[in-house]
Amino acid sequence: MSKQARKKQKLNELLRGILSKKINPDYQRRDEIIFGEASDRSQYVFHRKFQGLTIEKLEQLLAENFADPEDFVGESPTIQEIYDFAKKCAQKGFNTQLMGFVTYLTYNYRVYIDAFEVADLELTEDIVGSFKQLTEKASYLYTTDIQLYAWWKEDESFDMDRSIIFTPHRQESQE
Repeated sequence: MSKQARKKQKLNELLRGILSKKINPDYQRRDEIIFGEASDRSQYVFHRKFQGLTIEKLEQLLAENFADPEDFVGESPTIQEIYDFAKKCAQKGFNTQLMGFVTYLTYNYRVYIDAFEVADLELTEDIVGSFKQLTEKASYLYTTDIQLYAWWKEDESFDMDRSIIFTPHRQESQE
């Protein structure tokens, strides 16, 4: 088998794997959850970035099969691992927001998480420890008393870099 034939076979296997996970193809509904409105797909060639995604919206995306908890990019943590960490932060009163992108490829309408922010002026030791454990395979890691940052080098199947960013801000009480 030629090198080109092997490459084509590998791509077909990848696409079959993507399609077999039964990601919800209703990109307009997905975009309503993320952006607050349905998108005109013709405005975006391959993807659209988002920021400020809440844990509640991620839960909705997972429940409606727009995101696969086992998905990851390169050496990054899975969506489930990021979700678990964000949930832990939220339980301690930290404001958590996710950033990433959605795709508009006809075979792949997935949600990808490529950045994550935790806001607080005083990060606790257990949050810092959990962050370091979560990001141990990061290509680049930066931490201070008020910010945690990790970056993963892209794998060959994607053309954008993925990072997780944790920046501190305490969630205000709504009392």
